[in-house]
Amino acid sequence: PGREAEAHHHYAEAVRLAPQLAEAHSNLGTALKGLGRHAEAAASYSAAIRLKPHLCEAHKNLGAALTELGRPRDAVASFATALDINPQFWPALYDLLDGQQFLCDWRGREARLRELERHLDEWHSRGRLGAGPTERLHAGLAPFHTLVWPVSDKTRRRVALSRARRDVEAAEAAPLVPPLRW
Repeated sequence: PGREAEAHHHYAEAVRLAPQLAEAHSNLGTALKGLGRHAEAAASYSAAIRLKPHLCEAHKNLGAALTELGRPRDAVASFATALDINPQFWPALYDLLDGQQFLCDWRGREARLRELERHLDEWHSRGRLGAGPTERLHAGLAPFHTLVWPVSDKTRRRVALSRARRDVEAAEAAPLVPPLRW
């Protein structure tokens, strides 16, 4: 956080040097999104998708940018495309469920929620969610997500506990040093 302008500069240069590299466009989109430039971010994600149609993260991130632009139907379509490419790309599933709920679109919801609960239970039973490299797959799943999903209380508690552990570990790894300023 706080280095979005620097990231934008470097990813823009990467796109200039390698305009055929989809990942450079996708990363530029992420930098632009961090700067609050959602329309430009959406354009960068779209460029990445044109170059590499199966780049599921670009589809998911395009959906996030479209959500910010007030285009929830288009966003849901992008999240669904990301899941078509990779059915286990859980951040896209989280966003798809949230977007469909916002639109009161219940098609396929029950099956997706069952799949999500099975997945969360499996990962929690192995103690993997919220730890290490798998965290990236879950985009830092926050406990409040589970409040709007009809998942079991057991799953809600596991999500909250995993998140609390992750947050405590992060706080211990980077303790605050006085003077603290809010």
